[in-house]
Amino acid sequence: MGRFKDLFDFEKKRKTDENEDIDFFDYPKEAIPTEEGYCSDGQCPCPDTAIPRGSGFLFISKAAVDFLKAAKEDPNLLNRFGAPVPILVCKQAVTLRGLNPTVARADAEEWWNTGKVPLRATPSA
Repeated sequence: MGRFKDLFDFEKKRKTDENEDIDFFDYPKEAIPTEEGYCSDGQCPCPDTAIPRGSGFLFISKAAVDFLKAAKEDPNLLNRFGAPVPILVCKQAVTLRGLNPTVARADAEEWWNTGKVPLRATPSA
């Protein structure tokens, strides 16, 4: 099935404030940095800004959501190098992409604390 199959638990569900079901997937604890992360946005001009543990923003693209949903049907897709995945970003990246900072920050906090990432794109500001 591939080495990444165990990285995601697609059976987890949560309720949003709007009472809409959203799927989540789980990163394993060992995949979450223990100290700090770095801005991973290739389109951000920052010099790989360090992001202290528990802070920053999470950018979830539509491509990442589509890929991870497809991987639910075919876990072998998780072995694909360079597949679109959610990324930890700095404030400058959030501004440049026009993302909703409140949602992106909450998603990052959830990821740092639990490893869970919602299978929905980060909304615009």
